[in-house]
Amino acid sequence: MVEIWRRGAATLAVVLMVGGCGAAADLVESEPTTEPSPTETSPTEPSPTEPSPTEPSPTPTQPVAAEPKVGECRRTNPFLSALGGSLEVRKPVPCRDTHNAQTYFVGLMNEAMQAAARRGNANGLRAEVAGICGRKLSEWLGGSGEDVALSVFDYIVGAPGPDEVGADARWFSCDAYAIRAMNGLKLIALPPDTRGILNSRQADDWTQCNRGGFGSGTSNIVVCTRGHAYRAVAGVHLDSLDAKYPGSNNLDSRLESECSGRVRAYLNTSGSFNYGFTWPSRQQWNTGDRWGICYAQTSS
Repeated sequence: MVEIWRRGAATLAVVLMVGGCGAAADLVESEPTTEPSPTETSPTEPSPTEPSPTEPSPTPTQPVAAEPKVGECRRTNPFLSALGGSLEVRKPVPCRDTHNAQTYFVGLMNEAMQAAARRGNANGLRAEVAGICGRKLSEWLGGSGEDVALSVFDYIVGAPGPDEVGADARWFSCDAYAIRAMNGLKLIALPPDTRGILNSRQADDWTQCNRGGFGSGTSNIVVCTRGHAYRAVAGVHLDSLDAKYPGSNNLDSRLESECSGRVRAYLNTSGSFNYGFTWPSRQQWNTGDRWGICYAQTSS
C-alpha cells in the first residue's frame, strides 16, 4: 500500500523554506540581536557652536545606508527572514562570531526594483530579484536548484531605505540563512563561510525533514539533524518565473503522481511505502518559489 500525506498551500509566514549546510556542531539556534543604541554624548564634551542668527542653518541630509559586501555576516531577524525579507540590512558582525545570515550577492536595482524598494515592498522586490538571488544562491552554496530546494537554506533581500533609493543608492543584497525548525521560526547559526557548503561532506546535515502531520501545515519542518519521520528526497520544478499560479488542485494532482515515482526510486522498493509532498502557496509563488518537495517516510 502507498499512503499519501498531502499538505495544502499555507500562508507565507509559515511556509518559506529552502536548504542549508555546515558542520553538525554549527546546528544551534541563533537568536536575532537588537541594534545598539547610539552612544550618548559625554556631558564634558563641548556643545557644537550655534550658527549665527544671520547665517542660514545647514540643510540636514538623509544618511545613506552602507552598501553590503559579499561575504559579510549578520544576525538577522528570523521572522522577517521567513516572510521573504523586510529590506532591513543589519550591520555586519565578524564571521567568526555567532551569526545567522551571510551576504552572497549584491546587485543594482532596475526601475521596477527601485519602485518596489521606494514603497518598502519587500515581497514585491523579492519577486523582482527572485531569478537572480535564486540562481546566485545555488552558485554560492555549490549545489543545483533542486539541491537548494531540498535544503533548509533560503534568502532575505536587503535594500536602501525607501527615502534613500536613488542614483547613489540603488543596490540590493541577497543574504543566505538556514532554518533549524519552522515551529517558532528558529534559525541555524552558520559557519564562518557558507560558500560551497552543499558541495561538501556535510551537505546531508542541511537537508530539510518533517516530523510528520503534513495536514497541519509546515510547522513540523526541521533540519534533518533533528528528530524527524520524513525526509525531503526530490524536488519538482513546477514552472517558469513568469508563469501564473496554477492553483492548489492542479499542483496536488501533479505532485501526487510525480512524487510517487520519485520516492519509490529513492527508496528502491517495489513494495509499500509512505510519502508526502508540499507545494508553494499563491503568496510563495508570487515571490518566486517554483518547487514542489517530495518526502519519503524514513522512520515509523
